[in-house]
Amino acid sequence: MQKDEAFYRRFFGEIFLYLSQYHETKYWQALVVFRNRNIEPKDTQPYQALLNSSNVTVVYLEDLGEEAYDNLGLGIVKLIVEEEAKAVEQAKMLAAKAKVQLAEETEQKKVLELVKTIILYKFQDLEPEEVIEMLSMEDFKNSRLYKGMERLAREEAREKVREEVREEVREEVREEVREEVREEGKLLTVPMFLELGLTVEEIAQRLKLTVEQVQQAAQSQSN
Repeated sequence: MQKDEAFYRRFFGEIFLYLSQYHETKYWQALVVFRNRNIEPKDTQPYQALLNSSNVTVVYLEDLGEEAYDNLGLGIVKLIVEEEAKAVEQAKMLAAKAKVQLAEETEQKKVLELVKTIILYKFQDLEPEEVIEMLSMEDFKNSRLYKGMERLAREEAREKVREEVREEVREEVREEVREEVREEGKLLTVPMFLELGLTVEEIAQRLKLTVEQVQQAAQSQSN
């Protein structure tokens, strides 16, 4: 993510636009997450009172230590910037914590899918099955996310095959055109060779054409 000096202007603008449209909203809270302080925009003066209020929480991922994993929510955020070498074990720990702390099965599934999604993005060079095996989460194959990824992978594979076929067809067409051009060029030289005294058979042999082609070319040129 690159620094965006207009971020806070849009951020608070959208919040107050929402409040103006939904009058029943009585209270709001916002969470802003930056990878580090260097990314945070400096243009904060118009919104400093809001940033200092209890309504807004700003989190810098670089400040989150290992204690962040004691909290399920912060642990998931920390997992985003965790080193690959530690990410898998921390993901397993968060998954176990979610199963213990969250009573609702639907909430558990949401958290588990989020954890798996983070790991999938961190290990993009691996296949989803390999990541699932790393996490020991076979149940993930039944999730909508995994099925969506499978469907996307199939579509990408089909598109790749279609593109390869299209390229083969284009190359075949190009080769046919090139061959036709080469042959047409040879046929145009037939009268010249005839004038030089070569026989039809000699011309056909030299140009790698059939005798019939040479005769037809000679006849069409004479007409």
